[in-house]
Amino acid sequence: MVSDVNNNSPGTVLPSQDWKIGHYKAYCNSLDDYEVYFSGVSGIDPSGASGDHQGSDIFIPLTHEISVSTHVKLYNKNGTMTDKAVPFDNYSTNYPADRSKPSSWASGTEGYIKIRLDKKIISDISINNVLLVSLYVSQFPTEHGPIPVFNAYIGNLNIEVPQGCTINEGTSFTVNMPDVWASELSRAGAGVKPTGVSPVATTIPINCTNKDIDAVMTLVFDGNISSTRDVNGRQSIIQAEDNPDVGIMIMDSQQESVDLNALAAHVGVPFKLVENRAESAQTADVTFLSLPVSTTGRRPAAGRYNALAVLRVEYQ
Repeated sequence: MVSDVNNNSPGTVLPSQDWKIGHYKAYCNSLDDYEVYFSGVSGIDPSGASGDHQGSDIFIPLTHEISVSTHVKLYNKNGTMTDKAVPFDNYSTNYPADRSKPSSWASGTEGYIKIRLDKKIISDISINNVLLVSLYVSQFPTEHGPIPVFNAYIGNLNIEVPQGCTINEGTSFTVNMPDVWASELSRAGAGVKPTGVSPVATTIPINCTNKDIDAVMTLVFDGNISSTRDVNGRQSIIQAEDNPDVGIMIMDSQQESVDLNALAAHVGVPFKLVENRAESAQTADVTFLSLPVSTTGRRPAAGRYNALAVLRVEYQ
């Protein structure tokens, strides 16, 4: 929980949270007293390329707002424990032994996570079933097999903040797309606005509390974002659920497409809040435009189609 508004700021590291999974069964194929080597692979980013090293931590982005540093504790021969930040490769505990028979292992079964705020959090965050780390063991210092000895997950993570925003009074809404000829979509091409089709304007009321009215906010669309890029090189299209050749392009009020990719530099429709003293809140009416486009360049099947998105607010 972030109880102080002033602590809801980029760079804040929340108190660490311990995790422990119990023992696991393992054995090695060799009868000799070989050393074993442990490797921890991030489930959030298996390549580890996005890791940001900060002291003894390696923070890996989990959402657009938070990063997670995962630590694993490994037992050494002398009974001490070594703290390793994920990812790590081929760590030796200097404990050669005969491990040819299945037995209960404890090394690596406990650790902790740290959460860093990369952006101000608009409202409470709830995350479930996220793979933190896969632990591998090998008798060779340069490689390991494809099967981990265990996986550790975040079962349920909740971050509560004293601020909050409500979009459209917390209710769902429907945006009806204009009719368009299938041939017009395919003729325009993948990610291109079809000729003669006007976008639909939708204005959404947003109400916030404890927000800085000088800050620039963004209305973000979460959903099945198409990999097809528009003419501006942005992933601005939400893929239809029931037609693989159709999607909905999202634009701002100036008909400029907006990036929906969570890892893009600028995401969603930007806006600013206005102080509403009568309701002791900050408010905004945010307008976005949408229209159907082709996602493949193929002629789509005729008929109705649907696309779903969840809207939320972020600090830019």
